[in-house]
Amino acid sequence: MAEFVAKPYALHGKRVFVAGHKGMVGSAIVRRLTRENCEICTADRRDVDLTRSEQINDWMAKTKPQAVFLAAGKVGGIYANSTFPADFIADNLAIALNVIRSSFENHVENSYFLAHPASTRRWPANPCQRKCFSVARLSRQMNGMRSPRSRGSSFAKRIAYNTVLTLCR
Repeated sequence: MAEFVAKPYALHGKRVFVAGHKGMVGSAIVRRLTRENCEICTADRRDVDLTRSEQINDWMAKTKPQAVFLAAGKVGGIYANSTFPADFIADNLAIALNVIRSSFENHVENSYFLAHPASTRRWPANPCQRKCFSVARLSRQMNGMRSPRSRGSSFAKRIAYNTVLTLCR
């Protein structure tokens, strides 16, 4: 399969929403975006519950971000993932689907869906031909089996990824 190379997207002067801005990856994205001269938009979980579609839809309609980085998700470590896998599937799937769908419905110019190698075996670089979605991987090492300890999160990421593909048709 041919690699899809996304055209650079200028963030200068844009409103950029970072979902999960307090997490490890989200906070790194926010630190990096401070050099782009863009307006960084964040939503605290006390104000917007990303698992609730009406809350994220209302917030996105009001804020009107032009770019979205989806770095949000339920985390808890190996023990929590192993003990409560259904909770991780439900919450991570709700977060991903709500942010992806709201981005699509609110005509966000460019969205970035982040996937960790633990959630996948192999994904193409970016099979989505519409410019509104990009799948960014945190590592090129996509070979091997998914960890059973992260099965809930992995499953949610796979479904969210397939949702992106469906919306891009």
